[in-house]
Amino acid sequence: MGACFCLLLLMMWGATMDSGGEAFTDSVQSVSRDLEVHECGGRKACKLNLMITFYSGLPAAPVPVVLFLTGFQMPRSWYNSYAEQLASNGRYLVVQYETSSSIVKPLIPDQIEVQFFPQLLSFVAGEASDSASPLYNRADVSRVGLMGHSRGAKLAALALASGVVFPHQTLLAARTQQRLASTGGPDGVGRDHGAEKKCHQQQQQQKQQVQLAAVLVDPVDSGSGSSAQDLQFPSAAEALAGQNRSAAVIGAGICGWCNPTSDGWRKFWPVLQSGWLQVVTAAGHLQFTDAKGATAWAWDKFCGGGALSHAEVQEFPVRAALAWFGLAFEDKPPNRYIDWSRKQQERASFEVKTAETWDCSSSLSAHE
Repeated sequence: MGACFCLLLLMMWGATMDSGGEAFTDSVQSVSRDLEVHECGGRKACKLNLMITFYSGLPAAPVPVVLFLTGFQMPRSWYNSYAEQLASNGRYLVVQYETSSSIVKPLIPDQIEVQFFPQLLSFVAGEASDSASPLYNRADVSRVGLMGHSRGAKLAALALASGVVFPHQTLLAARTQQRLASTGGPDGVGRDHGAEKKCHQQQQQQKQQVQLAAVLVDPVDSGSGSSAQDLQFPSAAEALAGQNRSAAVIGAGICGWCNPTSDGWRKFWPVLQSGWLQVVTAAGHLQFTDAKGATAWAWDKFCGGGALSHAEVQEFPVRAALAWFGLAFEDKPPNRYIDWSRKQQERASFEVKTAETWDCSSSLSAHE
């Protein structure tokens, strides 16, 4: 037990050594922002440090937002390569956050942490509506990709199951208001009947919908039952059961301490109505991260690792995300991705589950 504790300390120390500043290409940039959330479990409020990665080329255009959620106690920097690749070529705006930069991060109950998401998206919507912000006109928060690794994938699954409910002060309808302002009215004729226009805008806000699509990277579940502890850390697989949800799931073929068989992707796949399942045969749980050097070696020893490099393993969820989100948000056929996946039989299995009515995204009403 003592040896395991020492190994964990070594790995956590190594994590801090890898968590340097973000350095991206000229066209992909990131900005850091602080956001105070009102409820953090045991504390009335806490401050999140956001890293928002986006394509800075011109012309600026609103693109779907991807919330990328880290694994348990993992530093945000271990997932920077995902943010950069998803944001490249103007595809998506990616939001990552940390609750603390310390070695051991505060444990926030799952049920509370998923409530951060509406606040995160409202904050991004505000930045996208501010002409002085570098994010101006670059985010469409009505289309949201949920992507995470390990516990982060569990949080993404919980949000997919329950939906993302925006607070009353949401700026989700800002895009609709801008369109109305530019056309002069809902019919584009140029009318400006104040009361009528205001009423129409209110109706549009009430009808706004958040379109969700999820990519779960080697998800790990926990919680089941009715105890107070379980209510704070519910099972995501149980939450998804019977909800007719769809997702892309990327799993590790090597299971160990960090991704036990009973709580891993095998638990999630059966409860999804439809989706994609790709299992990378020679991949361990932490090979999906950007961990490098001695830190990566230690984690791979602890969690189990295969012959593929971290970059080779990460190629699978990146390709899946680009195809899944492209299908969900832009109706792009995933033929190239599916053809590529079926050619990877020596490295990964691939399975497609279809429903009677195919729907790879979940459109959920945003309530006040």
